[in-house]
Amino acid sequence: MIKEIWTWLHRLFQRKPLQKIAETSIANHSQTWFDQCRPGDLVWARMPLPEEELAKVEPAHQIRPYLILAKTETGLTAKACSSSPYSGLREYQTVTLAKDHPLTKQTYIDLKHNVMLTAERLQSKPIPVEWLDLRRIQKHLVLISQLDHIYHPYLSVGLLWEKGDILEIDHTLWYMQEFIPGRLRLIRLYHQYRAYMEDAGWNLFFCGHRGYFADFAHPVVFQGKTRLELVQRATDHEIAYVDYCVKQGKALPFKWVPGYIVKREDETYIVLSRLERGWFCLEWHRGRKQWRTRCVRDFNGMECVGKVRRLKLRSLIASLMNLGILLLEELDPDLIDYLGGQELDWETLKREAGTQVLIKGINRAAA
Repeated sequence: MIKEIWTWLHRLFQRKPLQKIAETSIANHSQTWFDQCRPGDLVWARMPLPEEELAKVEPAHQIRPYLILAKTETGLTAKACSSSPYSGLREYQTVTLAKDHPLTKQTYIDLKHNVMLTAERLQSKPIPVEWLDLRRIQKHLVLISQLDHIYHPYLSVGLLWEKGDILEIDHTLWYMQEFIPGRLRLIRLYHQYRAYMEDAGWNLFFCGHRGYFADFAHPVVFQGKTRLELVQRATDHEIAYVDYCVKQGKALPFKWVPGYIVKREDETYIVLSRLERGWFCLEWHRGRKQWRTRCVRDFNGMECVGKVRRLKLRSLIASLMNLGILLLEELDPDLIDYLGGQELDWETLKREAGTQVLIKGINRAAA
């Protein structure tokens, strides 16, 4: 009898492992946290993977934050967050939260892929995200839907308009240089080359692999309420390029750095220099598997798919000279300066290049 009483007292006062206590506490609160979740909140949760796959993930990384986009009675539609940048995503497919966000570390959100979370996966109560961050996230969700045709729920907020946005106003394309509520400073964009672009201040501008002609010397100011439609978002280096062009203004000559590879359906070109009536390009003829020269005036629908480095471009031009496709006399002086100047020994370059036109790295991007 005394032994049985002692056993009962031992079980009553025996300490439970801290991990068991924590798991029990989380399990008791998970449904409460689920009920508190709203679209636009951050919540910590176990990765929604099968136990076999979850076991392969480091224990410290099995629990991570997620941004909630939508909620049903049984689960949450969310986007995964990470303290490291997502290397496999384009700039518009990810967002970095502002410095004053609720999490302690720098936080990047993968907006391309949807994740489904159930109540038992939750590990913390929801944390609201700043309103400006939500508006920026909303803008990137719209871009992913338009450009990648990926469906996901939207947040109940407006878009955050910023410098670097490509807009459409009354079927006209614009680059946003500055945004103040009620006042927009915009740069006109065109798809096609026009004769009046001979004036200084115009230049080619690629954004999101699309080519535009931009009037950097004559920004336009819109005031009052205007309906804006989001088309694209410039990357950081594209925004820096626009800032440089705007700063130069009319002093900026109309030219383009040679070597860019642009495509439109089955057409592939390497841009070399500017002519009076368009752009002097090398066109890759897919049927004949060879290069030919062509003057291109219409960049509508073109995509920038890469760039030929200076030394490779020099070898390519030397090879085309050997084949009689290009002549040194017809090359633009700016192009010759870019390739190395008048002092280049083209005879030696042509002997070294031979007739091997499809240089490794060029034909892969072009073919």
